[in-house]
Amino acid sequence: MHDIRRRGDGLLMSTIEALAFQARPNANEANVASPSAEPLALNAAVYILFCVLSVIPFALVAQPPIVDFANHAARLDMACSMADPAVAAMYRYHLGIIPNLAIDLVNVPLCGLMGPSAVLRSVVIVALMAIYGASWFIQRRLFERSNAFLLLMPAISFNLVTTMGYINFLAGIGILMIMIALAIRHDQKLRSLLAIGNIGGAILFFCHIFALIIGLIFFFGWFLRGRPFEVRRVVTASVKTAAMFALPLLLIPFVAESGAELAVSYDGKIRMLFALFMAQHSQTDIYGVLLLMPLWLAFRFGPTTIHPSFRLPLLLVTLYVLIVPNQLMDAVDIDARSFVALAYLMLAAVSPLVRDKRVSSGLMAGAAALIALHLYIAATSWVQFSRNVDEFRNATAILPEHAKVLSSMGDGTRSPPADRLTYSHLVSYATIDRRIFNPLEFTGVGMQPLSSVAPYAAFDVSAALPYSGNLMLRLKNPDRALEKKAIKYHADFAVRWPQHFDYIIYYHFGGKPNFDPDALNLIRNGSFFSILAVKPNSAIPLH
Repeated sequence: MHDIRRRGDGLLMSTIEALAFQARPNANEANVASPSAEPLALNAAVYILFCVLSVIPFALVAQPPIVDFANHAARLDMACSMADPAVAAMYRYHLGIIPNLAIDLVNVPLCGLMGPSAVLRSVVIVALMAIYGASWFIQRRLFERSNAFLLLMPAISFNLVTTMGYINFLAGIGILMIMIALAIRHDQKLRSLLAIGNIGGAILFFCHIFALIIGLIFFFGWFLRGRPFEVRRVVTASVKTAAMFALPLLLIPFVAESGAELAVSYDGKIRMLFALFMAQHSQTDIYGVLLLMPLWLAFRFGPTTIHPSFRLPLLLVTLYVLIVPNQLMDAVDIDARSFVALAYLMLAAVSPLVRDKRVSSGLMAGAAALIALHLYIAATSWVQFSRNVDEFRNATAILPEHAKVLSSMGDGTRSPPADRLTYSHLVSYATIDRRIFNPLEFTGVGMQPLSSVAPYAAFDVSAALPYSGNLMLRLKNPDRALEKKAIKYHADFAVRWPQHFDYIIYYHFGGKPNFDPDALNLIRNGSFFSILAVKPNSAIPLH
């Protein structure tokens, strides 16, 4: 029995070693490609041009169709306006040991100098540029030159992380890429690595906890690389990783607990497959084909390698992406956003092994096509979406201060310029403009600096999306089973909504503007939304 177990352990170790290869290159592997077959170097001017073009949509469109953008903007606005009694009467804002604060910490010194939209878009641009720049230095350090695979970095700028609005996480990945670039340069200097890990890791912690986790896994694999693969080396790598990230690890116990029941879900892992080209636009099929074309050309016309020192770290991050749930508590897309980070890490560590112009030309053509599509989407759907937001913000001028406003989404037949999900949090703009109370703001304890105060806390929720008109009709007077289910899934804030809310914002997209004429009066109808006032005495009394 012991002999069988030893054979099994040996097989496992051999498999891991085979997957990881030799992580510390020997003299023959220092230059992955032989001098006679060195890949074509990437022209710096072309790379800079592609990088600049990729951030133009974020720079020029004031109100982009980024799902969480309006929520973040409202929070940043309130952070700068807590002295306003209208804001203080509804919300409390407090910074603390919260591993989700990148944009908030950037916003604080910019209050009064930049508006929340400018702050958010600036953080996105700086984070992307940090990823692009660090990747350039990583490739030059690993392969002594950069190659055309880097062009895919700006080509995937419209991904799940950027278009869903996971901006703190994006900033964290930018910090992580800089840390890796510095670590490669100081690989043999443990003291320097400890400084990089603890200083950079502390910044990484306050950016986003999931970015910190990816950093921990990557550097554990970095310290573990090389043969033989032994338990002693696993322990040593673990100790080095813990020492490198000692400061951020010590901060974790001080994060306040939300008190919510643990909830884990794997239902949405399929979103990971589309994470690199999730542009919140209807033409994702074309986008996906364009993404695959340069990769197919690169692998079709010549062998490609991942640098030996990155193989084990990337393997471990890949395993994490496959194993981690899609949702943990209120945090969603954990695996999908981590997959985007994995793609950035991999593109920084991959290189052709041959000097073939077809490889470089194919990658350049594919990347150029993708960036051109980004610019086309920005010039059409992004600009039109921003105009939709202007129409909406002008219409909400009729809402009184401190009005309690709930939103709902219909299934109208008119196709909006961007995915309907991007309209989910537009009510947050009314929080900025009219100082209304919106229960769909991101609030809570542990991962958010914003929380609601009494009496608003009774019908607030940490994170949610608008419910359909049909579900709203059922929640108006729910049966016992539905009410129990609503409580289980944290939807109790909407139970018997006529008793708690003054107005409903209904995104009808060309459908009927009023889903409940018995309880709601239509006071404003726009091209894709309506503003409905709750009728007095429309609430159904409890029995």
